[in-house]
Amino acid sequence: MAISRSKKEEILDALVASFGSAKSVVFAKNNGLTVADAKDLRGKLRAENISFTVAKKTLFRKAAENNDVTGFDMDVLEGAVGAAISSEDEVIGAKTVANFAKTNKNLELVAGIVDGKFLNTQEITNLSKLPSKEELYAKMLGSMQAPLSNFVGVSTNLIAGLARCIDGVREQKENA
Repeated sequence: MAISRSKKEEILDALVASFGSAKSVVFAKNNGLTVADAKDLRGKLRAENISFTVAKKTLFRKAAENNDVTGFDMDVLEGAVGAAISSEDEVIGAKTVANFAKTNKNLELVAGIVDGKFLNTQEITNLSKLPSKEELYAKMLGSMQAPLSNFVGVSTNLIAGLARCIDGVREQKENA
């Protein structure tokens, strides 16, 4: 059944608003995803506060143009394509879709949009391999705490060494 022009305009308006507020948009090709797999994917995306939208590629292109996305390449978007739209984190959308695609060969990362720039397949795949913000925060916190914890460890070892030395002197005087 064909979609009416007014319905297409509603979808386009929603896509323009979503693309405008998004930190990243990840396009994934559906190569025969089952209903159960699609439901599983949407559940994983929803857990990360990511919306998943399926629309015509021309509507994706128009939404990108309305948000001044540079370098949008329609040739990359072949077949049935959906968009994972993340408004909180630039990396988590690509990471979630890529992790799902590792276990399900019917889904494939094809492109993305980050900071108003169109990313090809290789660039979006590289983005999916970056650590998330939480992982980076944890690493930074660990790096900030390392000097202090190392100082505490060295201080403890010095005090313990001094105690062993004094104990050795005490034993030596007892034996003498």
